[in-house]
Amino acid sequence: MPGQDNKLTYEKHLLQVNDRDTLAIHRFHTSSGGTPVMMIHGAIEDGKIFYSKNKRGIGPYLARHGYDVFIVDMRGKGESFPKIDKHLNQTQKDAITIDIPSCISFIKNKTGHNKLHAVAHSWGGVWLYSLVGRLGHSNDFKSFVMFGSKRRVSVFSPKRLIHLDLVWNIGGKLLNTAYGYTKFKKGVVGSEYEPKHVFLGMNQWVYTKKWISREDQFDYHEAFKHTEMPPTLHLTGIKDKILGNPVDVEKLIAEVGKHKDIEFSIVGKNYGNLHDYNHINILTHKLAEEDVYPIALDWLNKFDEDENN
Repeated sequence: MPGQDNKLTYEKHLLQVNDRDTLAIHRFHTSSGGTPVMMIHGAIEDGKIFYSKNKRGIGPYLARHGYDVFIVDMRGKGESFPKIDKHLNQTQKDAITIDIPSCISFIKNKTGHNKLHAVAHSWGGVWLYSLVGRLGHSNDFKSFVMFGSKRRVSVFSPKRLIHLDLVWNIGGKLLNTAYGYTKFKKGVVGSEYEPKHVFLGMNQWVYTKKWISREDQFDYHEAFKHTEMPPTLHLTGIKDKILGNPVDVEKLIAEVGKHKDIEFSIVGKNYGNLHDYNHINILTHKLAEEDVYPIALDWLNKFDEDENN
């Protein structure tokens, strides 16, 4: 089991996934040679949800506790290149079947480990589940930790009407038509843009009960019936009312089905935490390092058995 080591090293790696696109992978590690942890961010954001320039965030935190952390900027996001424009024809299928598997292979080759953990925020969790359901990568992972992950948004509220139905759905479609990609104003709606076809695929899944690939009609629900997921911890904030509402997190868990081990916890003052967290600050709040990150660390430690076991 990894122990704490404050001598933290940062590296940036570039991974080419096709003739056009290169992913940036941000590595935080110490001399401990611990188990690798891959981190996948959600929609309209990049890997900085997991780290900051001054080496704070859950990525550096886990690295200081002995894990070898690899934070991915998905295509066109963060320091990946080229940046998102109308010429980026990426789909969700590409992310699930090409990009994330390429990252897994890169991490295995870089570290020599056969298995890794994965941490996801929001839609990143949907892609991790989709990866395992579609390609059967369950044996690559020791465990998952997911923050605010949901697929379908079922809970109605005035805020949902504004932020999801009007801004994301209608606004996103208009921007796609105008620019050829979802060019939301950074810092107002998320921190990154979304490729046209990725947005359309996400939007379809958010609003429909069926979990079917827009590109080739692959039925994930059918696949999940025959797939056992890695041990998974779901965490969401008590103030996450739309994008990671506890009701919708539970629906995601029910959709996916078979888990070796699964836990779901809401974090907030009513549950003994120091702050009432929302969809973003569950990872970025100044108190999260002492209040939220240790929950994830304990989960990883629990399933971080010897590589040969």
